[in-house]
Amino acid sequence: MKNIPKKLEMVANFAIICVAILIAATLYQRYRAEKTGPPQIATGASVPLSGVDWKSHSKTLVFGLSTQCHFCTESAPFYRQLVEKLGDKNDVYLLAVLPQPSVESRDHLVRLGVRIEDVRQESLNSIPINSTPTLLIVDQRGIVVNEWVGKLTPAQESAVLAAVGL
Repeated sequence: MKNIPKKLEMVANFAIICVAILIAATLYQRYRAEKTGPPQIATGASVPLSGVDWKSHSKTLVFGLSTQCHFCTESAPFYRQLVEKLGDKNDVYLLAVLPQPSVESRDHLVRLGVRIEDVRQESLNSIPINSTPTLLIVDQRGIVVNEWVGKLTPAQESAVLAAVGL
């Protein structure tokens, strides 16, 4: 009878250790999944968008956006400037891809003052774009030449302007 409390204490300690290991393993898996995430399209990759005639322009500037992305909204002044400056350049085609319905996406871009004619609804994961905003410069073969992800710094904005010939 004297050994029963000691045995119960040992079993309880073992159970506590097992639960602690289980919690640690679960937290590690979540951390690792968040850190790696789904793949992001990269320079040199082919853009899997159907119905786009990449050959008709020397460059296509693809805006991967979302109406629910606050970084996209915060980036709108740069996008306005970029679209306005590209207005006279016929060799750079502008294409916005958003996961929301085209009408909603078009209205959102108009409210932001970003005038892009070709707005398409597409799952961003299918491209794959896993972060918004993402800007892609795509060549006549449909291959990514440059890519920028997130709200851009002034140096990155300058790089985008230079990449489109401005």
